[in-house]
Amino acid sequence: MPKPNFKYKKKEKSGSNLLGIIFVIVLVAVGAAIFYVTATRSQVDTGDIELPKYAYTNDRVTQAYVASKRLSTVFEYMPCYCGCGTSGRPMPHKTLHDCFIDPSGDWNQHGAGCSTCVDIATTVWSKLRDGSQPYDIRQMIDQEYSNGNYPPSTPTPMPPR
Repeated sequence: MPKPNFKYKKKEKSGSNLLGIIFVIVLVAVGAAIFYVTATRSQVDTGDIELPKYAYTNDRVTQAYVASKRLSTVFEYMPCYCGCGTSGRPMPHKTLHDCFIDPSGDWNQHGAGCSTCVDIATTVWSKLRDGSQPYDIRQMIDQEYSNGNYPPSTPTPMPPR
């Protein structure tokens, strides 16, 4: 019995394969760019507040800086328990507000690197949004942080009732 003769012709490559490869590369590049932009953009609404680069460390830090600006009068009645109020510092802080904004009105980088400052600031922000009063928030913060596990608070006056 004779062997079947399977002859096939090699297809000549056309320019369509090259176009397909270019299309896939462009599609992947666009997808990566969109992912990068959305992954690195802060989810916090800063409104018209221009923050320094270090305030974008993460969303909690960004929120703390935004809150310190929008709620500056409330933050002036909130203490900090990170040790920034000790007299051994070049310019001891007097309130939580000082951790984010200097007395001169410039941004202070201290808050961006201090989890205690950020924790207290975001607590104040969320409690105010939930309807709590500054005096009650202050009492809650003092109770939570004056348990001996943190340095003494800044010498911050109590908010009015």
